[in-house]
Amino acid sequence: MSREGRKRNRRSNPGPRPTRSGRWTPRRVLKWLGGTLAAALAAVVIAAVTGIPGQILDGPKVKDALRDYDAQALVKGLRRGDALQLTVLDLTTLHGWAAAFPADRVAAAQQFLDQRAWPEDIGDFFRRELDAGGYAIGSLVVELEVEGKRNQEITIYDIRPLVRPAPIPVGAAVRIASEGDTTRQMVFDLDTPAPIAKAIPDGMDGLGALTDTATSPFFRTQRIGLPDGHKETLALTFVAVRGAYEFTLAIDYELGGQKFTQTVTLSGAPFRVAADLCTLPGVAERLSDADRKQLAGLRYGQVTTRERYAVPYRLTAMDPALLCEHEHHR
Repeated sequence: MSREGRKRNRRSNPGPRPTRSGRWTPRRVLKWLGGTLAAALAAVVIAAVTGIPGQILDGPKVKDALRDYDAQALVKGLRRGDALQLTVLDLTTLHGWAAAFPADRVAAAQQFLDQRAWPEDIGDFFRRELDAGGYAIGSLVVELEVEGKRNQEITIYDIRPLVRPAPIPVGAAVRIASEGDTTRQMVFDLDTPAPIAKAIPDGMDGLGALTDTATSPFFRTQRIGLPDGHKETLALTFVAVRGAYEFTLAIDYELGGQKFTQTVTLSGAPFRVAADLCTLPGVAERLSDADRKQLAGLRYGQVTTRERYAVPYRLTAMDPALLCEHEHHR
């Protein structure tokens, strides 16, 4: 072949350029393969952005991959980010806003114990008590907003408190009762080894749902679907009758045929709930004789509560020995 012929042949050859000896070196082969893979990846990205029909490419899955991975992570297969946006909107108890503090947190709680004016924002007041290390007394109602942040629909198939027992706090208590009620969807019995979400039927309160044998697990028959940007507000009630507990909340969901878990905390700290030292109606039947004896032997070091007949409302100190009698006559 003439020199001009060899030049024309090299220009028309789409593969790796041969060496002067006519053979491809390993380095040149790898460079050619790398360029081919880069072109293929670029095609996938372009397809996802421009919306090639689903018969050719699964657009939502590709777009979710782009939201979950950066370019380097896509190569390494490392996932980053979370598929759910989780926001704690409000915190209460079944009977108002009551918090107890361990002895080593009383100094941090003194500002709440010394409060005499009725709080302007009682929800914020209660949340700051919990942030200071307080335990919700008897129950904790968490209003949780969940939002889907993926192109594919996210399906929540379980919600689980990851529980750790703790000593019942008796250093001090701030008890502010409510005359109203709180909307609830699910209730969890923290006194059980592995609490599950139970549905709360219409017309029944959280305590009743725990003791009613006909009440079924919430996720046995239900799922929570979240398309991209869709929000749901969940009302979750956690009840403690016998002990005290700290927990992180695990949200189990499915996305694109895979299962994931995402956790929720209270500003980076666990949620905390402790048994009420005063046995209130609806609870007594759930206590053993040993439980009653244990609770009767405990007493808060300090108590602040709502002054019974004051108008407008205000807070006052109370003799801890008189607390349960006061609560039973509310």
